[in-house]
Amino acid sequence: MLKASYEGLDFDVIEAADDEECLVLFELHKASIVLVTLDINMPKMNGWQCLQSIRQQSAKLPILIISGYDPEAKEIPVDDHHAHYLSKPFGLKQLKTATEALQAIE
Repeated sequence: MLKASYEGLDFDVIEAADDEECLVLFELHKASIVLVTLDINMPKMNGWQCLQSIRQQSAKLPILIISGYDPEAKEIPVDDHHAHYLSKPFGLKQLKTATEALQAIE
């Protein structure tokens, strides 16, 4: 569903099966990646750990963190203005608004 939603917003999507593949694909394609979406619940490391790994290479890349568990939102680093949290369930309008807001940040 998320992949189709992003494609509907004219994004080219690189989909990872898990957190480790996400980091490998990020390394391979980081020059062309304009946005990363992470779920909090991933198989080997959580979304926060994956976020921190990406931040070591790209401090300003827009990252959208999604989860159905709202208390997780408290864990976004306060000084990371290039990351936003979106609570599940959400619709295409909320996804579009969140991605546009992230991309507008400089």
